[in-house]
Amino acid sequence: MAQKARDLKQNLYADMQTLLQEPKLYNQERFAGMNLSPNTIAELTTKPKPEYMALIRLNRDLLFSAWPNVSLNEEDDMLILAERLRQPATPLDKYVVSHLSGTTRKLLATFTAENNQQLATFRTTLLSGLNKVLKEDNLYDAVKDKANNKVKLSTSTQHRIDENFFGDSVRRPELNRAILSDAYPASIALEPREEAYRAAQRLSDWWERINESKGAEVQPNHRNQTREEALQQNRETAALLLQQAAQRCVVRAEIIQASNHLLILKQDDPAVLDEIAESCLQYADFQTLRGITQQSVERKPSSPELRAVLALACLLQNDLQEGKRQILILEKIAPNFEDIPYLYNRLYQMAKNTDKAREYAQKYVQTAPQGRYVKEMNKFLTAATPTTATQPLK
Repeated sequence: MAQKARDLKQNLYADMQTLLQEPKLYNQERFAGMNLSPNTIAELTTKPKPEYMALIRLNRDLLFSAWPNVSLNEEDDMLILAERLRQPATPLDKYVVSHLSGTTRKLLATFTAENNQQLATFRTTLLSGLNKVLKEDNLYDAVKDKANNKVKLSTSTQHRIDENFFGDSVRRPELNRAILSDAYPASIALEPREEAYRAAQRLSDWWERINESKGAEVQPNHRNQTREEALQQNRETAALLLQQAAQRCVVRAEIIQASNHLLILKQDDPAVLDEIAESCLQYADFQTLRGITQQSVERKPSSPELRAVLALACLLQNDLQEGKRQILILEKIAPNFEDIPYLYNRLYQMAKNTDKAREYAQKYVQTAPQGRYVKEMNKFLTAATPTTATQPLK
């Protein structure tokens, strides 16, 4: 029975994740009778920038409103959701069920309050099914009929509809996500990733306003706290939430955006940049890494840590000349900086000069025996064989 519960969780999760990318999740018929949140209505009626993430967020917001009594994090709410999908009564319910995999539907048929050992499996499988629906072209059709649609769409969701997100393969997941968020608000509202991200965004916006007013809006929390201390405390709170958002958001664009806000709040803290670099490297998003780091270097040109990350970002984009230029600048700023041999190793690896790459790998291991790249350099030294450079650097 435990295995069956795990299977249901996995299948539902996969289907729900796909549903979030549904290009036309929202239409009036599908969301008829559903009380969409003001935020989702705002998303449908406002005109945001054409970002890839917009459709996924919109679909998620629509699901929030469509399933107001369901939470994918609470067992009791999951039982309610299971019963609702087993006997779909609304156009949206039927649409979601139709996009669940055969395995998910079979697991759903045997999932009951009396057999709630399957709860964890059901949660995962359902989320996967919803995310699968996000990729569909006709999700918007389910809620576009205003006469029969009972889902109250947010302004931002309506904006995306007005901007024809459902006709754009890149932006449609954002619209679908907002539609689902409006339709099933509680189902997704208790999911921590979006809440963490939105909280981070609100704090980021607040911090920008504080900067513009030079802290005029900041008030001490107690008598012994100065205005500057209160400002710093709020700033650290914002940074913490942004950091949580960066770590918990499942979508790459959200991770990068939250990390970028965090980087600004932390005044180009190298430790924060390392977190951003890790996220970018995880998704092979070297362009974003380079762009964020370039901005940081412009604000703090004398920081060796920031310069080192920028050099690495250039190398990862196969821009060897710019990467080498940044390494040379780094050598002038901090001649004994630990990562310089590592950067040269990466440079000459990409230039296919194994001899020079080995030389710098050996130097790094000798000068930084506890460095973060020691294992990588030792692995390279074990595998590398001397060759002649085929792409000499000028």
